Amino acid sequence: MEAAASSVLEGAFFRSGRELCAGSRVLVDKALSEELISRLREHALKLKIGPPNSADTQIGCLVSETHCSRVMSFVEEAKQSGVRIAVGGKRASGDGISGRPFIEPTIVVDRQYRAGLFKKKSSGR
Repeated sequence: MEAAASSVLEGAFFRSGRELCAGSRVLVDKALSEELISRLREHALKLKIGPPNSADTQIGCLVSETHCSRVMSFVEEAKQSGVRIAVGGKRASGDGISGRPFIEPTIVVDRQYRAGLFKKKSSGR
C-alpha cells in the first residue's frame, strides 16, 4: 500500500503542475480506499509548498491568480456537492506564498463522481 500511495502522489504532484501529465484522478477498490486515502493524506501533509526556484519546493504555485481562482471554484463546488476533502482544499499561506496563487495539496474523495471537478480540466491559465 505504501508503494501505491507513493506512486499516486508522484503522479498527482510530479513537477508541481509545470507539465500537463498529472494523474489527477485515481480509481481504487472500495475495500482498499480508506487505507490509501489515509496514506495519501499523511504524505500530502508533508509536501513542501514554496516558490519554484527553491530547491526544496515540492508544490509550486499555479500559473496565475485567474487559474488559482478557477481551481478554487472547482474545490468549492465539490464541497457544496457533498464530497469529502481528505486534505487541503484551501489557499496556502506562509512565508513567501501568502497572497500568491498557491493551493494546498488537495485530495478530494467522491465515490459517486458528483463533483464537476471530476469532469472539468483544471490545468490552464
